[in-house]
Amino acid sequence: MITSDTARLVVRSEARTVAQISGLLALTPSSFGDRGDLTPSGIAGRQFKPEYLIYQETFWAYDCDVEPGDDRTGLASLASLVDLLQPRVEALAALRETGETTIWWGGFSDSTQGGFVMTAALQHDLALLGCDLFGTTYLNEDDAEPGA
Repeated sequence: MITSDTARLVVRSEARTVAQISGLLALTPSSFGDRGDLTPSGIAGRQFKPEYLIYQETFWAYDCDVEPGDDRTGLASLASLVDLLQPRVEALAALRETGETTIWWGGFSDSTQGGFVMTAALQHDLALLGCDLFGTTYLNEDDAEPGA
């Protein structure tokens, strides 16, 4: 069962700046970089290829982490992010004209099966956003079953 999760909206654009994306979505990003800015690897002075040291396109990300509370679906953060983005459907569509919008979800499981439930309502609302969803479940090694 998913015991905690995290969801993230990522916007990539060759034509817009971080400030423009933030203004359009009326959200403050959790992490960001304008095209030409140093990436975290570039700031750290790592010896990578140049394309990994400088943003090749604007990167903008908004993280949504919520306590699961009574949520039994395992998708509390995803549902919260989708609710937050519902009034911003038109802004997301405008961003896709010059870039891409993606939602990333990760769930942390207390067993090797990592089960979750995506309700029909959440699927519907997610589809209205027009963002692709990439998801992964992770086994929390501290909670792993003995012998698993």
